[in-house]
Amino acid sequence: TVSAGGTFYLNTSLSIPSVSVLSGGVLTHSAGDPDFNLTVTGNMEVLSGGRVSADGKGYPGGQGPGRGADAGTTEANSSGAGGGYGGRGGDFGGVWGGIAYGSLVEPIDFGSGGGHAYRAYPAGGAGGGALKITVSGELRVDGAITANGLATTAVHPAYWSAGGGAGSGGSVLIRAGSIAGSGSIAADGGSKTVSGGGGGGGRVAVYASTSSFSGAVRAYGGNPWQQGPYGGAGTVVIGSGLVVANNNHFGADTPLPAGVHAFTQVMSKRKAVLSLPVQASLDYSELQVREGGKLVNAGTLAGSPASKVLLDTGGQIEHNAGT
Repeated sequence: TVSAGGTFYLNTSLSIPSVSVLSGGVLTHSAGDPDFNLTVTGNMEVLSGGRVSADGKGYPGGQGPGRGADAGTTEANSSGAGGGYGGRGGDFGGVWGGIAYGSLVEPIDFGSGGGHAYRAYPAGGAGGGALKITVSGELRVDGAITANGLATTAVHPAYWSAGGGAGSGGSVLIRAGSIAGSGSIAADGGSKTVSGGGGGGGRVAVYASTSSFSGAVRAYGGNPWQQGPYGGAGTVVIGSGLVVANNNHFGADTPLPAGVHAFTQVMSKRKAVLSLPVQASLDYSELQVREGGKLVNAGTLAGSPASKVLLDTGGQIEHNAGT
């Protein structure tokens, strides 16, 4: 049991009969430690106000495979771009956001850091860490399980109020016999309140034999400061379905990795931009593009003759030489 005011750092693999994270308690891992791997042979509960959190515990600013580009040397591009992971990081002032990488269905990677500001101060925000949780019985989440990216709030005192880019969301991988509760599971990109690009969303995958969970499962891209696009939406896999959503904010895209991806249902919604590059193939039984979502295809859409495509109000499909 992790009680109010207590913080337990798990930096290894641990198997335990039951876990309770009470209101005010925190279960986390140390910054930069990739070995959080919790196995619960019975039940696990995260009560309202309790947190399993890897926020900002991934790659630090300026590091990671999807690190945001550092600032340029002029006032127009003096701030860093957002880090990428599930979605690309947000560009800022002509400085490019970080790339997407990693697995959709087995997400285990850290989120990447945002780019540094002019002359490397302030640094970019850190990406989210990595949480792997396996529960044989019921996982009840009324609190929060998160691996969000962070954003620095400092600005350069002399150079155009330059700021670092925000870090991308990290990864949350959950397997459970059943999942219940009304809390939140998230790997959101960091959001800026001063100059800099927003972080891309991370990756979440949840697998459970039965579910009565009514809370939010998300990987939104973070907001930039004033100008530039939001970070791209991350990916959320629930069972055999893929959801890409960006909280009704247009932003960078969410490119699928190269290779074949198969899901029963795929949704691009809430102004997310799901993109299939030339090397990617998407096999689906039902494809929904709605609520301002967009699908950009340069790869292969591999639905069968029985597959369904729903293009709802505000949805867009852009076909660019793919199949």
